[in-house]
Amino acid sequence: MSFYNYYLEQNRIKDIHNQKELVRAAKSIKSYMIKEINEIPPKYRWLFEKLYKNIENGYRGLSVQKNLLDVLDEIIDENNLSSKLNWSKSPRKQKVEDIQRDYILKKHGIRILAGKKYGICASGENSFRFLYETYEFKQGIKKIEGITTKSMDGLIDKKSLSANSNCWVFQKVNTDDGGSTNSVEEEVIKTISVSNRHSVKFKDSDYFIFLLDGPYWLRKQYKNDLKTRFEKISDLASEKIIVCDSDTIKFELMKRKII
Repeated sequence: MSFYNYYLEQNRIKDIHNQKELVRAAKSIKSYMIKEINEIPPKYRWLFEKLYKNIENGYRGLSVQKNLLDVLDEIIDENNLSSKLNWSKSPRKQKVEDIQRDYILKKHGIRILAGKKYGICASGENSFRFLYETYEFKQGIKKIEGITTKSMDGLIDKKSLSANSNCWVFQKVNTDDGGSTNSVEEEVIKTISVSNRHSVKFKDSDYFIFLLDGPYWLRKQYKNDLKTRFEKISDLASEKIIVCDSDTIKFELMKRKII
C-alpha cells in the first residue's frame, strides 16, 4: 500500500469515528435543550457552538429554514448520512503529520520524533525554525510572516539511523489546489532556499528532510510547466537537503548512507 492509499484509509476510519461522535454529541445537546439534563458535557460543546453559530446566528445561508433542534434531529436520524457528513469533524486537517509518521514507522522502521514528549513542537520554546535574513536555525522563536519559516515538524530518532545524524523533518500532505493550498508551494521553496543557504554552517551530521505527500505535489502548477511541483522542488535538493515522500524517504537516506 502506498502512503496516499494508507492516508485515505485512515481518513475513512476516522470519518466513521467522527460521525459516531457527532451523533453522541447531538443526542446530548438535544437532551439539554429539552431539559432532560442540566448542562452540555464539555466534550460536546464544540457541536453546540458550531450549530448555534451557523443555524441560530445565520452564519451560513439556509435554503430551507430550520432551527437547532431540527438539525439535531437530522443528525440523530440513522438514515440521514448527508447531515452527518456535513456537521462531523473532518479528519483531513487533523494530525495528518501523525499519519505520515505512523506510515513511515510501519513501512520503513523509521521513527520520527515529535511533540512535547520529545521536545519538538510547532510553537513555543521547543520549536525549531529558520530566520530568513540570517539563515540561522533557531530554537524557541515565534513564527513571524516574512521573518521566520514554518517550524520543523519532527526529528528522526537516532536509533533508526546507522549514523549519528540530526535529520530534521518538514512535513506536508496536500491533495487539492486552490485557496490557501496555493501558498504551500511557495512556503516550501522559501524554506528550502533558506536551509540551502544555511547549509554552509551545517555540521557534517545535519540534514533537513522535506517530506511532501499527496496529489497536489504530483501536478503541474501551470499547464505550460514542464515539471510537476515535486520535480521542481526536487531540483533544489542537495546532499544535505532531502526532498522525498513517505514512500521514498528510506531510499534517500540510504543513498546518503545515513541508514
